[in-house]
Amino acid sequence: MNYKRIYTEIIENRLKNPITEGYTENHHINPKSLGGLDNPDNLVKLSAREHFLCHYLLAKMYKYNSFNWYKMNHAFMMMKCESTTQSRYFNSRLYESLKENFSVVMRNSQKGKKNSQYGKMWVYNTDKEENRKIGKNEKNKYISNGWELGRVIKWTKRYCEVCNSLICYKSLSKFCSTECKKESLSLPNTNRNRKHTEKTKQYLSLLKKGTGMGKNNSQYGTIWINNGLKAIKIQKEEFSEYESLGWFKGRKILENTPP
Repeated sequence: MNYKRIYTEIIENRLKNPITEGYTENHHINPKSLGGLDNPDNLVKLSAREHFLCHYLLAKMYKYNSFNWYKMNHAFMMMKCESTTQSRYFNSRLYESLKENFSVVMRNSQKGKKNSQYGKMWVYNTDKEENRKIGKNEKNKYISNGWELGRVIKWTKRYCEVCNSLICYKSLSKFCSTECKKESLSLPNTNRNRKHTEKTKQYLSLLKKGTGMGKNNSQYGTIWINNGLKAIKIQKEEFSEYESLGWFKGRKILENTPP
């Protein structure tokens, strides 16, 4: 398909037959990102649909992975953006057709120093209960002032179950050290020897009832077979094929299993 010819026809048609009423959008005939100017000779008023189609054609017009290709595919992505003064036309099928291109463009635009997070890292301070994003070159300064590497999502304090000292906001451990963990083994377990009441047992039974029956069972339609040397699990309908090769039902391999 000659995308350039179609693009030129849309532009020339609008230059000869300008829209006199209704919603329009200004379009740079020679794209601004490719050096086009803001002067009247390089601008044409298009309908929202025509504007969308023109940017679609520009995204398809240039050689894959070229500088112009990246620029035009990025510009086409921006056609999804709206504002209080813009009412964008959007064609989901055309957008879908260029979805893979968008992925390539975004991957390239977020590489290295072009990524907004490049050279940055998170640190946190438990005394201040504060997270802060800093430059990597500031790392040593913050560490020396009591900050730690990482980010705390929820400031919930955890205390050691043995010595009751603050472990860490980020840690999910129950103990502050290996010594406390060993000591906990000698302490009485308050949960030991506890039993469910009959009412709880009945409730749990009702929750599980039927969940492992028929096709809900993960083993449904499978059987174990062995050939005297090893055992494997197969679908039941496959057994006749294996039986002809000397396999038989069962998982346990016995010493007097026939070869």
